[in-house]
Amino acid sequence: MNFRIKNGLLLSLFSILLYSCSEPSVKEESKLISDTDTKLVTFRNLKAKIPVNYPEELLKYGPDDLQLIAAKGKGSANMRTTEGNSFDEIAENVLEEYPSFDEFKPEQYKKYFPELSENEIQENSEDILDFMEKLMGYEVAISVSTLPEGRNLRVTSGNNPGEANSCEKWYYANHLRLDKGGIEYAAGKALDYTTIYYGSNANDHTMANSFLHAVWNILLGKHAAYRYGDVWKAREVIEGLTDAHECDSPDDEKQMDLHNNDVGLEYFNTYAERYKKNLVDHNVRLNKLPQEYCDYIYYSSAVKIARGSSFTANNYTRVYYD
Repeated sequence: MNFRIKNGLLLSLFSILLYSCSEPSVKEESKLISDTDTKLVTFRNLKAKIPVNYPEELLKYGPDDLQLIAAKGKGSANMRTTEGNSFDEIAENVLEEYPSFDEFKPEQYKKYFPELSENEIQENSEDILDFMEKLMGYEVAISVSTLPEGRNLRVTSGNNPGEANSCEKWYYANHLRLDKGGIEYAAGKALDYTTIYYGSNANDHTMANSFLHAVWNILLGKHAAYRYGDVWKAREVIEGLTDAHECDSPDDEKQMDLHNNDVGLEYFNTYAERYKKNLVDHNVRLNKLPQEYCDYIYYSSAVKIARGSSFTANNYTRVYYD
């Protein structure tokens, strides 16, 4: 598919509505949930609280499940939802409701994990953040489901270069630790570096396009997935996002693009590292300059293959058709 990276995952900035003193904000309201409004569920052997009318199954939902919930309008009037006029606005507002992914503060998660001490919350931080992503993703889905008919997010061809396809959007909703600004930055920089190294934006199936895909994945790992607590998990999340980018591509194009994505992911997996951001947080970083990883990809092996043919290549070799 035409790469022109569909960076619609860039969520627009919206003004924050101010409420009167007698009317709590959405963020404040979420803090006022009482024990009678919640129920205990088990997530990876940890006891956690969710709203009483949320299904326990949400802890196993993936992007397809969220999209189906939104498309079928399965949110109900008695469920706590988040206001917004679009998917992007709802996702942004849900992020505002919950503790920030940029700084893990154990005390902020006590209301979700009341049986854990703050030390135990810190020790289980990755599982707890995974839980929060599941909870928040479900809230995005049921909130989008309440939008007027015709405004639910449905599968599209993704032909508009400025729009992500619905697979990417719902993958993002299921992985809200991804940095939306980093996703856009990676898209733009991958195109810029391709122009620098090949003289033009890469058309589909070309050697330049194989470079673009590989560098894009490195940039996503560096600038969008750094909030995940270990390198392999960050790699998996980026792989899922870039797989979603190809969800409606023809099989031969998808096979080639996914392989070139893997070349970049292999580089990220090899050179990225887990580090302790502060006393509590572990993040992932890639201490490589753009010229280092761009040169590596540019000078890596690249093999031309027959269009529509199957191929076998290692994760250090790019492939292209034209």
